[in-house]
Amino acid sequence: MKELIISNVQVVTPAAVLDRGSVVVRGGRIVSFLRERPRRASGMDEIDGQGRFLLPGFIDLHNDGIEQELEPRPTAVFPLPIALASLESQLVGHGITTIYHSFAFMDGREGTVHPRGLEPAIRDLNRLRAAGVIRHLVHARYEVTETQHLERLVRLIDDRQVSLVSFMDHTPGQGQYRDPQGLITFYVRKYHARPEDVQEIMREREQKAGNPEVPHALQALAEHARQAGLPMASHDDDSPQKVERMRALGVTISEFPVDMGAAVAASRAGMHVAVGAPNVLRGKSTNGNLDARVAVSSSAADILCSDYYSPSMLHAVFSLARAGIMGLPDAVRMATVNPARAAGLAGELGSLEPGKRADMILVNASEDVPVVVAAWVGGRRVFEKHDGVLEARGEQWAAEAAALRAPQSPAPGPAAASVVRREQEAAHAP
Repeated sequence: MKELIISNVQVVTPAAVLDRGSVVVRGGRIVSFLRERPRRASGMDEIDGQGRFLLPGFIDLHNDGIEQELEPRPTAVFPLPIALASLESQLVGHGITTIYHSFAFMDGREGTVHPRGLEPAIRDLNRLRAAGVIRHLVHARYEVTETQHLERLVRLIDDRQVSLVSFMDHTPGQGQYRDPQGLITFYVRKYHARPEDVQEIMREREQKAGNPEVPHALQALAEHARQAGLPMASHDDDSPQKVERMRALGVTISEFPVDMGAAVAASRAGMHVAVGAPNVLRGKSTNGNLDARVAVSSSAADILCSDYYSPSMLHAVFSLARAGIMGLPDAVRMATVNPARAAGLAGELGSLEPGKRADMILVNASEDVPVVVAAWVGGRRVFEKHDGVLEARGEQWAAEAAALRAPQSPAPGPAAASVVRREQEAAHAP
């Protein structure tokens, strides 16, 4: 791999923006920053960033896209290699270079992979990830009332197939669906379900929640994940009391708290608090729960996740900065170094610092809609948007040198000139 220098960029570090700086990459890692443009050297590629922003690649701890790609319509299941390739091309174009694919261990009625296909899909993904252009990891979402999934998930953890475990509870009357009408509306609008069918689903969930094995299974899974050294998250915390119960299990990430009380409690307890980038971008929750911008403004949230909409990470970061809610370095940290810390990756990823792996994105933010124009993973360029501006200086220098070395053709004589003139006149004749 050649030494790479990305020059003439606004480098977004964890603390500041370095204007018109350069970043030197060698062996897939960031070596140094330069304040001036470097001299040309042989065997070196230089990218002229044209004054754009150079950011760390985004680390997305919660992305539901893989299930939708696998089964875009009920019973229409596609092979994982096709689904993964399709999703990967979208993710890298939105600046996501490390992705935690969310697989829901629940009954499959909400567009999730059918329970029979969960384990094979996760194992296939781990087999395929070495061939991917970005970093692929697995986020196992365990529905706490569905204890039938415990054995399957424990087996996957033992086989090192999972990188993050979260605990969720979609029982009506608490959590995300504190107002049960929200669950009815969700099913009717998204799945065109009849209200009476949704009522049956609600009764099933309430019955499962009454199973006395639920708390024992949750405790066992949390202990197993903790012994495996996996980070754990709780989903849709709705009170300080629930936050404390989850924290007692070893949970260190509160995902999508539904109100400020839960968000503040988690933050004060030293937990990471993740909010949805779609919520930030839209300025509201789809269920009328916590406005993520309010949580961010109150320093009660420190991580952004794309959740159900991959493009939202990039746009949420820049919208927070443009709205004056926080500076750009702070907003970028919510999608990079903070999730890296929460997941135990900060030693290698999450920030543009010497020694870190060179996962980087080049962003054109000169217009209203920021656009990723290039991405690198481990110093290797894995994405480029051909907008006519970005080019490898090393390749340009080679082309210029070749042109200078090429023999010059003699000027055409009078006879040749007359032939050219007649051809031109014929081409323009009426």
